[in-house]
Amino acid sequence: MDFGVRLTVQGEMGAPGSAVADYSMKMGIRADELGYKTAWIPDHINNARVGNDQKGPSLECFTSMTAMLMKTKNIVLGPHVYCNTFRHPGLLAKMTATLDQFSQGRILLSLGGGWFEKEAESHGYPWPDKETRMEQTREAYQIIKGLWTQDEVTFKGKHYTLEKAYQDPKPYTKPHPPIWVPGESKIGREIMKELGDVWLIYSKSPEVVAQMKKEMSEFCGREIKLAISAVFVSGMSEEKIMAYAKKFVAEREHRFKVKPTLEKVLESNIIGDIGHCREMVNAYREAGVDHLIVQPMPPYEGMELFASEIMSKN
Repeated sequence: MDFGVRLTVQGEMGAPGSAVADYSMKMGIRADELGYKTAWIPDHINNARVGNDQKGPSLECFTSMTAMLMKTKNIVLGPHVYCNTFRHPGLLAKMTATLDQFSQGRILLSLGGGWFEKEAESHGYPWPDKETRMEQTREAYQIIKGLWTQDEVTFKGKHYTLEKAYQDPKPYTKPHPPIWVPGESKIGREIMKELGDVWLIYSKSPEVVAQMKKEMSEFCGREIKLAISAVFVSGMSEEKIMAYAKKFVAEREHRFKVKPTLEKVLESNIIGDIGHCREMVNAYREAGVDHLIVQPMPPYEGMELFASEIMSKN
């Protein structure tokens, strides 16, 4: 099982709310030194951690990844995840292929339909219903993979049209950068079956993960690779651990129709004393997780702790 870490670019998850560029760069460089396989940056224009008022810092995702790749040597960068609404798929294909060339294969693609309606509306982006956004995302994946692997692409979809589109150079990575498909929607599962290299899911218990991987492998007709992104909090008193867990709940409750509960967060993430956290990581491995992305709280200190006390012992 490989390990990744989610970087903070919004002052979230216990990170300081100022000097976010310095903090995230320091964290990314250290993640590379510690041997994390991947580092992940959320894709937002406005701050997504504080609800619909959107106040607070937020660094742009693709630009942040570009800067991070210039300062690191081995770590692979990915979006956690791109919002399809923000970029035309033809441009995103070109941007990603270019960065893949410059970094010599240290970039991956993960693209979703987005969730933060107020953010899109405040900047004048159209925000259709979820099914339409997922249809657009599916077409975007088809276009991007086509531009990466074909001499030219003519595409006439419901949402996008390309006429003899041509891109050169192709990506450095052959046949193309890895495609990590996020989410559990019907269309998301179909995208994974058709185009995905890795299925990316969020905060589930190991028992649920094992069943999901089994069912998705059967649906896809192949043994899929599965990644999970989960919160990590440990190395402090039980009182402080619970305070961080509650903070995570508060930062997420505005995102879902069914609000997350503390109980659900505790059973679906890596939270507790080091012994318990090691057991959770081992349980994820046994459940068939191929890549574990940790969202550490507090970010820098938690990243260091996970590397020294868990990652180095696996």
